[in-house]
This record gives sequence, structure tokens and C-alpha cells, in this order.
Amino acid sequence: MTQKPEHPCLACGKMTTNAATCSRKCAATYMRGKAKLGTQKLAQFDDSNICRQCKKPMPPDRYSMYCEECEMHIEE
Repeated sequence: MTQKPEHPCLACGKMTTNAATCSRKCAATYMRGKAKLGTQKLAQFDDSNICRQCKKPMPPDRYSMYCEECEMHIEE
């Protein structure tokens, strides 16, 4: 049986041979952090808030595929 290589825990950085984290406590901490990042990502500019025409970032509350400038040009 081969021994798994050690790597740093994703939550605390301690060396471990487990899959991702060194303990259940660190796993819970890591998952809470990922969930928090997910909600922060929605609040920031992400790929879904980029104009399909000119590729400029748009505000997160804009629900169109195009920015205001490109939308005006498309309507003309």
C-alpha cells in the first residue's frame, strides 16, 4: 500500500494526507469560506455581467446581455 503524499490543508495550512482538509472542523471552515465567496462573487462583476458586444463589465443589477451604450446601437 502506497502512502498518500502530504499537502497543506486548504483551511489552516497544516500538512495532511487527507483529501482536502486535515479535520472535520477545517472542512466546515473551508466550506463556509467557499459559500461566503460565492455570495461575494454575485455582488462583484463576474462573467455574467459582461457586455456580450464590447466585453465591458456591467453593474451586477443590470439584467441585459448588453451595456447601455451597445444596447442603444443595437436598437438603431
